[in-house]
Amino acid sequence: MATLDDVVTDAKSTGEFEGSVEDIRASRITLKARPKQIAIDTSCGARTELTSLIIDRGISFNDMVGTIIDGDEREENKKSKDDTKDIMLNGETIEEEGQCESGFYISRRKIAGRRLIMFAQRKVEKEDEIDRDFIDPLNLMVISRPNTGKNPCEMASQEMRYKYKMLVSSLDLLKHIQSAIGDVMSDAEGEEKSEIDTAQPRDALSAIRSKWGTVAGRWDEAYDSSNFMDH
Repeated sequence: MATLDDVVTDAKSTGEFEGSVEDIRASRITLKARPKQIAIDTSCGARTELTSLIIDRGISFNDMVGTIIDGDEREENKKSKDDTKDIMLNGETIEEEGQCESGFYISRRKIAGRRLIMFAQRKVEKEDEIDRDFIDPLNLMVISRPNTGKNPCEMASQEMRYKYKMLVSSLDLLKHIQSAIGDVMSDAEGEEKSEIDTAQPRDALSAIRSKWGTVAGRWDEAYDSSNFMDH
């Protein structure tokens, strides 16, 4: 990869690099200014324009929790009753040997003086209708970080176990949210339904931050430290 980067850098410096269509991944993309014409091909009249974009790649803790809830609602009807089973050993929960659980993780070692937090989502969920080991033999996890958002590169479960440890699983987080929302519904039976629906996301986030304040705090710290335009 380093060699390829050097080749691209040299090609750009000599004017021989020709780029193609590329995907721009970000949590939010806005147009900085109107496209600016910088050249016209005299042979055919084709115009070359410069378009400047403002790219926000990061994702806040609240948005990350919202993404988890939305994903759970979409998969609600697909879930198999045979969820990933935990094995209890010496009072500690050990996940299945295959794929890691979806959830928040933190690096086992310090990198640049601090431990890195991230959210990992299973690329292929365990379902009865598919042979997961055939489709995804590496048990890949899709990574999202507070400062870069969803990463286009995935990580194998074996590598993730070696580098990261779980802070809280998505399953535990969703169970706590459902419990918190259930309490709100019980305490607000006489209120208008629209008012209850509006309060649910706010109460769910409050419940998560209250129970897992350390996780939310680490994510907020990483997000806030990168939440500015100039680097």
